[in-house]
Amino acid sequence: MPIISFLALLTFPEPQGRPTPLIHYLPPHIGETESRFTCGQTEVRFRVEVTEDRVSVVSYRGAAGQASPEQLARWNAWLAPMRKMVSQRFVCVGENENLEIQGTRTQIDGPISVSVYWYQGQMNRYPDPNELYRQP
Repeated sequence: MPIISFLALLTFPEPQGRPTPLIHYLPPHIGETESRFTCGQTEVRFRVEVTEDRVSVVSYRGAAGQASPEQLARWNAWLAPMRKMVSQRFVCVGENENLEIQGTRTQIDGPISVSVYWYQGQMNRYPDPNELYRQP
């Protein structure tokens, strides 16, 4: 008799659990992040601000000291097409500091990535991989 009871249990379906929730992911509209990292012997600090229509780097301090207003203006010019920030990533290797900000634009559908590196006080931008592979 125990075998029949066991077989009966196998034939009854288990009650269904709750349905999987539907999640709509949207980047934040307004906010700011402030980050602090240690690279070797240097403390790196930066602040990124997101408003309803732009993403901007408000401050940056690393191995070469505080970013000048001119450097921040140049950086923010690169960020000008970005309307929403999706993520940011900071990497340091030796004396090279790299901050990548990924987001979306509103005028043109599609992602944008601004990856800036600092090396011995010089700031420059890596090419945006989204632009390299975009078809005309």
